Amino acid sequence: EAELVKVKNLIVQYMSELKQIFRYYSQPSSPEDRTMKAVSGGQRVSTPGSSSLIRLTENQEGTLVENAFAMSMLDFWKFAKDCRIPDPRLTLAEIDRVFMLVDRNNQERNDLASIHNPQKKLVYRHFLEGVVRLADFKYKDLKGTGDRLCHCLYQNILPFACQDK
Repeated sequence: EAELVKVKNLIVQYMSELKQIFRYYSQPSSPEDRTMKAVSGGQRVSTPGSSSLIRLTENQEGTLVENAFAMSMLDFWKFAKDCRIPDPRLTLAEIDRVFMLVDRNNQERNDLASIHNPQKKLVYRHFLEGVVRLADFKYKDLKGTGDRLCHCLYQNILPFACQDK
């Protein structure tokens, strides 16, 4: 009970940062997006008054739309790698297995082809649960899920997420 409260408090405390991280990585990696990045000099495309981490992309009609509703597993893998989460114990394949637990009601969860599908979509709540589960898995030596999440946020996610390379 106390651990659950600690985890909830950490998520609430860093909600805006986590949402910005989710938006940053949920940008599509389509060929059109890469072309748009090249045209904009590799910089984020944003409109006045929008957050610097919110990315906008051009749809087929040529209008800019925000894509902050779903993140692909490929985007999550990039997030994990940028944040230096994978290690010899926690490979990308293991990260996929962790995500099998996130959406227990998904009928595809037992389908081996869908487990490692890079286009599988995650909504924000799945992203949050995945971050908590990965922190719990990666830092097993720390006592309690709250401490593990806190350590992961301070050592991995906040310093390294959303860094253009």
